Amino acid sequence: MATIEERSDGRTVQLKRVRLSFPGSLKDKKSTTKDGSGRPKHTVNIIMDPNDPVGKKYHEENKAKVIAALRAAGEAYKKKPDLYKILMDDEPKRCCLRKGEKMKTADGQVRDHYKGTLWIAGAGPKAGDERPVLKGKDKRIIGYDEINSVFYGGVYADVVVSMYGTDKGGSDGLFNSVEVIRSWEVGDRFPEGGGVHVDDDDFDDDDDDFVGMGGGSDSSGFDDEL
Repeated sequence: MATIEERSDGRTVQLKRVRLSFPGSLKDKKSTTKDGSGRPKHTVNIIMDPNDPVGKKYHEENKAKVIAALRAAGEAYKKKPDLYKILMDDEPKRCCLRKGEKMKTADGQVRDHYKGTLWIAGAGPKAGDERPVLKGKDKRIIGYDEINSVFYGGVYADVVVSMYGTDKGGSDGLFNSVEVIRSWEVGDRFPEGGGVHVDDDDFDDDDDDFVGMGGGSDSSGFDDEL
C-alpha cells in the first residue's frame, strides 16, 4: 500500500499525537467569512509541543514532516523550497506553520498552552469551505451532533494535512488543507473560551501513550508505515 506521502508528492503528511485548539468551527454551519456570504469556514489550530507528556515522543518526527511538506509545497509552487523560512520570519500570517509566541490573548500575553510550541493554522479542504473527515478513536465517522464533544480544545489527535502554495491574498503564502482528523478523545480541555483519501488501514492500534489517561484498550491510531 502506498503511504500518504507517496500519494501526493510529499506535500501531504500525517501527524501523530498533536493537540487541537479552537476547533469549534469544525461543527459550525454559520458563515465566518467577512463578506457574510453564508459559506461555512471550518478551521482548527494544530499544536506540536516538545514538552507535552504524550506529544513529545513524536515532536521531532512531526516537525520534520511538516517542514518537508512545506519545502515540497514551496518547490511545487515557485521552485522555492525555503519559502517557508522567509514567511515565518517576515510574514508569519502567510505561513500556516507558526511559533507559539505568535498566539496571544487580547491583552498581548502568549497563551499558556502555546508557549514553546510550533502550531499549524489549519483549515478544512477548499480553504475551509469543506469540513475535514472526522473520526473517533475507534475509526468510525463522527456524527454532526457529536463533533463538539469529541473534537474539543486540548484533545489529542492524529491529523492528515496537505500543504500548498498560493498568491491569493496579494502575496506568496504557504497554507494547508486539513484532510482527516482522528480524535483520541482524551486530553485536558484548554481554557480557550472556545481531498486525500485515507483508508482505515492507514491507522494503527497503538494506544500505549494514553495509559492512565482514559484511553481504552481498543483505541487505535494512524499507521506507522509513515
